[in-house]
Amino acid sequence: RSKEMIKKIMLIVLFFQLLLAQGKNYQSVAGLIANINMIDNISNNVANADTVGFKETNLIISTHTKKPDSGYSKKQLNYEKNTNEAANFIRQTIHKLPKTTGSFRNNKNGSVQLTGNPLNFAFVAENKWFIIKKPNKKEYSFTRDGRFILLNGILRTLNGHLVMSPGLSKIEVATKNIKPEELGVVDIDINKLKNMGDNLFSFKEKEEIKAIAGNQDYVLKGALENSNVNSILQMTKLISAHRLIDTYKKSIQTTQDMDKASQDVMGLK
Repeated sequence: RSKEMIKKIMLIVLFFQLLLAQGKNYQSVAGLIANINMIDNISNNVANADTVGFKETNLIISTHTKKPDSGYSKKQLNYEKNTNEAANFIRQTIHKLPKTTGSFRNNKNGSVQLTGNPLNFAFVAENKWFIIKKPNKKEYSFTRDGRFILLNGILRTLNGHLVMSPGLSKIEVATKNIKPEELGVVDIDINKLKNMGDNLFSFKEKEEIKAIAGNQDYVLKGALENSNVNSILQMTKLISAHRLIDTYKKSIQTTQDMDKASQDVMGLK
């Protein structure tokens, strides 16, 4: 009888080890996915480190509960042992999973590089944007890339988009002697904009465009704003993310080995 009892106890222990291993896999897989997203984001920042006016993006990785307990609100373990409240706290804690819950852009100005080109313009203030309009399109876009060209007497971006005036009309000039106040500029929080690609942004929600006056206070002629990406910091984050991925992979492999060993002992295989 004692041998049978010991065998039953061992099976029960192995059973709970199996359940624990499965629970750990959820956390490891979630962490793996979150860090893969982090690597994609960092790679995009590094790839745009030399893009004029580019603002680096950062991910928000937080935790959420896989199976939240209704009615639970306290954050500190101040419960008596062997109570439902204490059990709920522990259960909620071990089921917390890392998850990418959002992103935000670093709005700090990049360094300014003098070029001497009269068709180059750089912002020296945050949340300022040139107003751009694609040909044959009604919608306006915004950019901090001040590399402009004259094409048939019309001021355009390098991609051929129209650069708009404060009155939202195209800018027609005969010479390159363009003053900053002739450019249409808006003041918009970067987090209210969505990325359209090609270093262009648009409103997340429809809003009225109001060009601001006194552009000469915000725009520097003959210069360009570099990206605000800190390449060294991004590479440090990239190395850290790769190390975390290796850690999560090893954790998954370990729990899989525990799973197989438990099943072998329990005679499931």
